[in-house]
Amino acid sequence: MLRSDSAGCTIVTIDPPGSINTVSDFISPQGVIVGSYNDNSPAAVSHGFILDGGKYTVVDAPGAAGTVLSGINPSGEISGFTCTDPACGFTGNRITPHSFVISPKGDYTFFDPPGANRNAGAAPQEYGGDDETIGIGRICTSFSTPCENLYYSSDLTTQKQRKN
Repeated sequence: MLRSDSAGCTIVTIDPPGSINTVSDFISPQGVIVGSYNDNSPAAVSHGFILDGGKYTVVDAPGAAGTVLSGINPSGEISGFTCTDPACGFTGNRITPHSFVISPKGDYTFFDPPGANRNAGAAPQEYGGDDETIGIGRICTSFSTPCENLYYSSDLTTQKQRKN
């Protein structure tokens, strides 16, 4: 990953302890990075992580077999999804994702956008530049048709849809 600052670009290694597959999904304006990794257990369990000031915090959503973090906004709200497969698809298994948002206080709000199904659900993927848009969910009803993006405001109501 490249990170720029006033002195130029810096290469930053993102390698949570015990990880075998790491994905950094988003970086906030404050430099906080969120993402996910699979651990080195036989099940290759997926965990979310927050990297802030060089310190890793592991995030496992309550009751989830696997967890992925996908975005963070300037206020510190974090988006992500849980998986029915502990590896969240890393091992090739199908997943049933369930979307969530974590408040800066650590409270979870779970939601499933309309149209999500067992084979391809929705997950918040990123935050808008403002604090009002908390995420973009993707709805994919099959692997042969285009997905739809759903834009959510802070009260988790759908703002608009468009084909991708």
